Amino acid sequence: MNERYFNLLKQWCDRLIELQLDESFGPLLEGGVICPACHYAHGRSGDAIYLMLTMAKITNDKKYLDCALKLYEWTEKAMAMPDGSMINDAFSNWKGISAFTAIGLCEALHYHSDLLDNETVHRWKNRIKELTDFVVPYIDNMFSAVNYKLALPATLAYTGKILGDESYIKSAREHAEIVYNYITPENLIFGEPKSGEFISEKGCYRVDIGYNVEESIYLLLQYANLLNDQKMKDLVLKLTKAHSVFYLPDGAIDNSFGTRSAKWSYWGSRTSDGCQPLFTSLADEDPDYSEIAERNFELLEKCTSDGLLHGGLMYATAKEAACTHHSFCHAKVLAHLLDKNYTPKERVALSTEKGDFYRYFDSLHVSILRKGDFRATVSDYDVDIVNGNTFCSGGSITLLYHNKIGAIFAASVPEYFLVEPTNMQYSKHTGELCQTLRIEYKDGNRVYSSIYDKKAKVETTDGYNYKVSGALCNKNQNALDTYNMQYEFNENKVTLNFSSNHDATLYLPIIAASNENVQNDGKKVTVHKENAKLVITSNLPITSKLGEEKRNFNHCGGFETYYAEVELKDKINCEITITVE
Repeated sequence: MNERYFNLLKQWCDRLIELQLDESFGPLLEGGVICPACHYAHGRSGDAIYLMLTMAKITNDKKYLDCALKLYEWTEKAMAMPDGSMINDAFSNWKGISAFTAIGLCEALHYHSDLLDNETVHRWKNRIKELTDFVVPYIDNMFSAVNYKLALPATLAYTGKILGDESYIKSAREHAEIVYNYITPENLIFGEPKSGEFISEKGCYRVDIGYNVEESIYLLLQYANLLNDQKMKDLVLKLTKAHSVFYLPDGAIDNSFGTRSAKWSYWGSRTSDGCQPLFTSLADEDPDYSEIAERNFELLEKCTSDGLLHGGLMYATAKEAACTHHSFCHAKVLAHLLDKNYTPKERVALSTEKGDFYRYFDSLHVSILRKGDFRATVSDYDVDIVNGNTFCSGGSITLLYHNKIGAIFAASVPEYFLVEPTNMQYSKHTGELCQTLRIEYKDGNRVYSSIYDKKAKVETTDGYNYKVSGALCNKNQNALDTYNMQYEFNENKVTLNFSSNHDATLYLPIIAASNENVQNDGKKVTVHKENAKLVITSNLPITSKLGEEKRNFNHCGGFETYYAEVELKDKINCEITITVE
């Protein structure tokens, strides 16, 4: 048994048990797990049933079995509907999650039915049948996010295996055929958050890297393994290869541009399960995969505080509470590793760390590159989900990363709001200012920004030097005036140039935790990191309305930022240089 996996799973499980409501709260609340961040019991808390049984078997401690049984009873009383479904939350009538509830119970019975009495096993099998019988036509007939459609083959296959019913197996194979309709030419899954075959004006697809890796691709692999579907296994290998390049050296996933980037947590996505089951299951296929799984696990360790997984590295310094959703979702993947008795492979350098690296995704209008110790993402992705507030286009650098200090810039949605109210949380201590590097003009409530420009043009000849031209636009794509940006990535320095034909502000939200000292001498900002200094210089004055001590916090990525600004006037070019010393 891997002690590190066990110790982290135990931390999360023990804290979830501490947060479980007892009988003093009454029969309708007993068994629910209260969330310190959201102040209610998330409807999908029942996902923890499987992982609690894993802990019960390993430790032989009755408290974990008791917790699992209470969770099951709570979901039956609080979340189960007369039609056989489960709802997402007490004030959310979304029932698609019935598929994931069914899979979780199938996994619990597959690995740990010996911990349960015959009556409980019988009840859970009946519940699995009810959930699957409900959710298949529900998803089939609904314009849902593609992750639900892609979950149906695994749901049906697992149900068929647990119940010993071939009709579910047959249906699983039939539903698997739809999967091939949602793959871009570059082997990315599209259809998040809605699965219509929508392609933008630029030819971009609805793609979310986080959900694809942490949920959809592994569920396809689960189906393929359960039914020995080699065609699907071959597709999964292609999908995994294409998506794996978005992982960063510290184990994080770059979802700074995806359609669900509002739910981007540095290690993945707020309500998906985690990357470990996918990458460890395919560890023999590519040395990168075991390495990605292990680095992401190490990141989960770093993001754990007070017994719970936080949505990023800087929640604790920002004094932001952790949502329990992170822990009970990602604890499932640790339970999976322990139940499989997985042993990590020999540590290696990732293929994207070996020399310079450049990849352009035409289906996203996104470039990812590595030059020396710098890693960057450049995006003019133009897929918008909700009222111009869920994407950052305009040729933005949505991520700038350095091997010695981690993320330097990381994009957020333009205006943070709860796209999925029961699956997201507000910031309680600092404002949710947009943390994307951008040019912007504000006049009262009127905002014209480079990140709103869907028609911006990005040119590069080698993948390391970029010219961007566009127009400052509002959410409705009404243009104010033009702007230009140039990026030059070298091994030891990044040089950025910005100009605007209208008076505007260059916003430089520099990632810096509250406990990291920031010095600004007027044209140079120095951020003192643990083992290095980030130095950002400008030919024009750099100011911060928040001051040197205060930080902005944004749930996208979970970063605190020193909110620097440069005034762009008289069409004068601003040159920014970035080095790490």
